[in-house]
Amino acid sequence: MVKTKPTASRLVRAAWVALALATPLACTPEIVDTTSLVAGPALLAVVASPAEARPGEPLGLRALAAGRDGPAPRALDWALCTARAPLTSPGVLAPDCLGAGGDALVPLGVGVDVTTAMPANVCQTFGPDQPAPRPGQPAGRPADPDPTGGYYQPVRIVDPDAGDRRATASFEARALCHLANATPVQQAEFDRSYRLNANPIVGALALDDGTPLPSLEGDADSLTAIAAGATLGLRVSWPDCPADSDAACAGAERYTWFDPAARVFVTRRESIVVSWFATRGVFATARTGRSEAEAEVAADSANVWTAPDAATDVWLWVVLRDARGGAAWSSYRLRVE
Repeated sequence: MVKTKPTASRLVRAAWVALALATPLACTPEIVDTTSLVAGPALLAVVASPAEARPGEPLGLRALAAGRDGPAPRALDWALCTARAPLTSPGVLAPDCLGAGGDALVPLGVGVDVTTAMPANVCQTFGPDQPAPRPGQPAGRPADPDPTGGYYQPVRIVDPDAGDRRATASFEARALCHLANATPVQQAEFDRSYRLNANPIVGALALDDGTPLPSLEGDADSLTAIAAGATLGLRVSWPDCPADSDAACAGAERYTWFDPAARVFVTRRESIVVSWFATRGVFATARTGRSEAEAEVAADSANVWTAPDAATDVWLWVVLRDARGGAAWSSYRLRVE
C-alpha cells in the first residue's frame, strides 16, 4: 500500500512517503490518496507474491507504475528496511530507511519487479518476538499486530521519475508469525485452522448495462470507444468466496482471527477496497469497496466516471486490496471520441 509520510498510520501496509494515493477502509492495509487522477509519474500499487509469506520463504514484489500517458515501467529502486520505525514516527519506514542507501537497507534490485525472501528474523524485528537490543540500549518491545492479526516487513522503493518530494515510497509485505501471548494449545489450533492469505483478482469491470470492458492484461491491444463527456457507471467484481468452503479464494476470504481481548478464535471475512485511477476524466470518488459485513453478501463495487469533453485516449486502472495485505489490478484503455 502507499501513503504520504505526514498522514501514515499503522493500519497502512504500503505507502508513498510524499505522494498521496488511494486509501482503503480502516481495517485494511491501505494506500492513502487525495485524487484518482494520474497527472504524472506515480506508483499506484504493489503486489507481493505470495500475499502472506512465512519467514525465509521466497517473495516476489511487483509494482504498478503509471504516468500521464499510460503504463510507465521504470527503474524503481527496491530495498528491504531492517529497522523498525519509532512509535512516534508518522510513517512505516524508519528514518534510516528513507534515503537511497544506508546500513538499515538491503538492496533488492531495480525495475518494476524484484524477487527476494521474507527475512528469517522478520517476526523478531517486526513481529511478536522480543527484538534484539541495540548496543547500549534496553531490549525493545514486540510489535503489535494490525487489526487482522498480521505483521509486516517494510520495503523501501525509490522512484527516479517522481521528483525529490515524491521519490520515496514504502510497501509492507505480510509475514506469518506466531500468535502473541497465546498458549501452546491455542497456537496449535491456529496452526491447524489458519489459511495464508491469497491475493484477490479482478473478475471483471463492466458498464451498468453489463457490457464488460476488455482489460489490457487480457488483450494488450484492447480499446473501448466512448463518447466525449459521457458519464459511465462502472462496476468491478471479484470471485465470490463461499462461506462453507475452506479452499483458497481470490476474493474476500474468510480467515481465523485470534481475539486478543476475549482470547478466543473468531472467523472473519476480509473487507475489500477498490482504488480507481485514470489519466483523464473524473471519478465520483477515488475509492469504493465492501466492508467486512458487506463482503459476506456482495462481491462487487460500483463507481461513476465522467469522460473528458475533448477527444483523447484515457488509461484507467482498478486496484483491489483485501484486509490482509493482498492486492491486484486491471488496466483499461478508452478512446474518447
